[in-house]
Amino acid sequence: MSKGWIKLYRDIKDHWIYQESRKFSKYEAWLDMLMSANYKDNKFVLGNELIEVKRGQFVTSIRRLCNEWDWSNTKVVQFLELLQKDGMIEVTKDTKKTVITIIKYDIYQTSNDTEKTENTHEDDTEQIQKHTNKKVKNENKKEEEINNERPNNIAYEILQDYLIEREIDQQTINQTIRELMNRNIDLFLMDNVEKQFEHMMEKLNYGEVDNHNGFPVYFANGLQMRSIQSNASRNYQKEKLREYEIAMLEKRERDTSFYYNWLDA
Repeated sequence: MSKGWIKLYRDIKDHWIYQESRKFSKYEAWLDMLMSANYKDNKFVLGNELIEVKRGQFVTSIRRLCNEWDWSNTKVVQFLELLQKDGMIEVTKDTKKTVITIIKYDIYQTSNDTEKTENTHEDDTEQIQKHTNKKVKNENKKEEEINNERPNNIAYEILQDYLIEREIDQQTINQTIRELMNRNIDLFLMDNVEKQFEHMMEKLNYGEVDNHNGFPVYFANGLQMRSIQSNASRNYQKEKLREYEIAMLEKRERDTSFYYNWLDA
């Protein structure tokens, strides 16, 4: 049983089992680092700087690792030093970032295995996409019709306004709300919405997510997990949404008033 290997997709980090609030063991921290490493060379923008990240590397910060592992700053630094002494990683730091390189990354993810895994994942994705396309064709509905079918739910309306302000396109918003509807998620805290959105943007910035193609499913999964963990009562969630709705309506009224006053000037 101790020989061989298994495929472990990075998406497991978004599963509610993995995201259980806890202090990581050293093993969990090491596994987290392996899953965070890029499987191919990548580039992303950090501030005004274009960062190149090689295969087997990932960009992070001590503070971020402290938050993810629920460790103290000292414990994180000492653990990284321990791994360096054992020849498992290399760490380079500057004022903006920490770059961690997994030594002998190919032991954990060989190029051939990577290619096979990518091809398998692409095949799975293609099959899922075909199924999705077939479902959409069978439904034979336009985006306007989808909007008309959406229940009159203030939670969805608030979520839509929130995503529009962050320049998420309408089609993606519709698909995201449909994913929530499919999971019977009709109530949630805006704190959880903001945390999930920030989490996704962070993964995009660090190159852990390639693009927005998986936004609806990824967002719905994360929001569902956070809602379960928050364990807030429905009455409390309704009350908080009502507060958010009032603030949103007041903002619209101010914006509209400003618009008409400007026209009259």
